[in-house]
Amino acid sequence: MDAGGSNRPFNLARFQLREYNYVLRLSAGDLALLKRYREDLVAGTASFAEIFYNYLFDNPDIADVLYAHERDGGDVGQFARKELGNLLAGIVSDT
Repeated sequence: MDAGGSNRPFNLARFQLREYNYVLRLSAGDLALLKRYREDLVAGTASFAEIFYNYLFDNPDIADVLYAHERDGGDVGQFARKELGNLLAGIVSDT
């Protein structure tokens, strides 16, 4: 059963997409625009990844948390890649 109580199996990708749409306040028009330019967005992911990574470390509060995570044995690069993947999946997903 999914989080809504229906008999459909839970689909994590669909749930994440719904959550990103809610958090980002994406309208139907926004989603149509993203779908229209999906290939261009996908092609620009390397630049987006660099900007995202720099954003994380340029923000002192976020950087402090990431450095603490690293001091505790965490892999900040892996964390950033996973979060970037989640973000991009929510934005450029074709589901």
